[in-house]
Amino acid sequence: MAGAANATRCARLIVFVSLITGPAWALEVSDQQEAQLHALFDQWDSDQTPGCSVAAMHHGRIVHTGTYGMADLDHDVEIEPDTVFFAGSLSKQFTAAAVLLLVQDGKLSLDDYVRSYVRELPDFEHKITVRHLIHHVSGLPDERKLLHLNGWRFTLDRIFQSDSLYVLGLQKRLLFEPGTQHLYSNTGYMLLAEIVARVSDKSFREFTSQRLFKPLGMDRTFFRDDFLEVVPGKAHGYSRQKSTFRLFVTNYDTVGSTGLLTTTSDLLKWQLNFEEQKVGGDNFSAQLITPGRLKDGQTLDYAFGLNHTNYRGQNVIAHAGGDAGYRAYLARFPAHRFNIAILCNTILDPASKAYQIADLLIPDKLDPKPLDANTAASDSEFEIGQGDLDKKEGRFWDETSLSFVRFSVRDGKLFYEYGGTPWELIPLSKTRFRFAWGPIVEFSPDNQMVTEFWGTPNEKTYTRIEPYAPEVSDLKEFTGQYTTDELIVSYRIKLDGQILTVNWMKHVNKRLSPLKPDVFSSPSVGIVTFTRRQDGAVNGLSIRSTGISLSFLKVSD
Repeated sequence: MAGAANATRCARLIVFVSLITGPAWALEVSDQQEAQLHALFDQWDSDQTPGCSVAAMHHGRIVHTGTYGMADLDHDVEIEPDTVFFAGSLSKQFTAAAVLLLVQDGKLSLDDYVRSYVRELPDFEHKITVRHLIHHVSGLPDERKLLHLNGWRFTLDRIFQSDSLYVLGLQKRLLFEPGTQHLYSNTGYMLLAEIVARVSDKSFREFTSQRLFKPLGMDRTFFRDDFLEVVPGKAHGYSRQKSTFRLFVTNYDTVGSTGLLTTTSDLLKWQLNFEEQKVGGDNFSAQLITPGRLKDGQTLDYAFGLNHTNYRGQNVIAHAGGDAGYRAYLARFPAHRFNIAILCNTILDPASKAYQIADLLIPDKLDPKPLDANTAASDSEFEIGQGDLDKKEGRFWDETSLSFVRFSVRDGKLFYEYGGTPWELIPLSKTRFRFAWGPIVEFSPDNQMVTEFWGTPNEKTYTRIEPYAPEVSDLKEFTGQYTTDELIVSYRIKLDGQILTVNWMKHVNKRLSPLKPDVFSSPSVGIVTFTRRQDGAVNGLSIRSTGISLSFLKVSD
């Protein structure tokens, strides 16, 4: 795909979105800025790669657009202005909006008990309200991880809403008392979509299309509740494997936490509603951006499917989306009526691209001062030596949450690795770094501890752990079969040569990497901690991961 061809597509996009207009004082983008903006996506400006659709709006007028790469590599279909992408967790703000519309209708209250509408939910010790689901403070385990741990395979096994409700119904306890902690939860938004459908007596797709998307002219946007449906102009998701790309698509019918199909121009029409309030009327937009609170009165950064964050001194209301081979980011700088929408059909970091676009288009609106008194002299990259970077490599452990993170150095850059994904960190000083979209990571002066600042109230401190390599003879005592009444499958721990593995339905020989005595990690299941009787014999294990806490008994060797 040549640059000239891409320029043609961009020109078509301007025609396509010309109905979104704004005042004459919207910023004008120079040719030099346009070249810099397109250079951000040079890597994807090819007929050999998937790519992205990008749009920026200022004062209600589209000021920049770009389409890069291919929507369908099998059939040489380019990404076009109206290409439809799977938007992942961008769905959540629309789910929350649907709930608020029912509240306005008088058919629902945010303080209603969830089990009043969804009887499949277990009768836990503590009551869960709709408001708890909205703000991710319910304490419910993560439905996706429950499905995975029960044997479902994402992108291989089709998943229905009823599957999620079934595995959730097996659970015996909450992760914490509702309202006492904030833990991002796909489960909560799946349940919200179910509530909307049952209260409105319409499918979630029908309700959102009739009440949200059609009134706003979002003609290419809807919640997909049938994986087999043919969607014209839809981009396929891809992941890179060495020098080639492979299909990596969503294949489930669940909605609410995910499931939105949309375009960048449609997303900007939604952003306009925060100013024009065509849908919801007075106070609707204000409600959507109102942060939640914990029981102790602490205010969260999370509102109604939207995050409050800060970038270079400016308040930003945003949300990311990521599912299979799709990535998305939608950000709004409300003080400057500036919006950015990015939809991609491959695995990259659209948030960092969004803020690079802001750097280029509204530099005079961004605060050059540091994020706080402990950062570098400016919010630009701090020069840090290779020796200082190397000292930060390694694994760090948090005993309270039974979780760990890893830091690695490549090509003179520090990466934060979690769940198998490396995230580049931008140095602000010798000890302080930030992700592109704002969260901070700070090392102690001796590099033995590291603290993450993800926003209120998510702060966590990890302690360095040294490499642990048990002998094969020591690993044998962990082998055997383990069961729990919260899953429908049992787990078999085996030795595969010199490697300890975990095996369950459709999942074979998933490696367990030793972290410390009796504690192992696996990208497939999380942190596995073996338990012992008083005589020292192994009698069980626990699996801990974000959104999951399960205990197993050893039933045989």
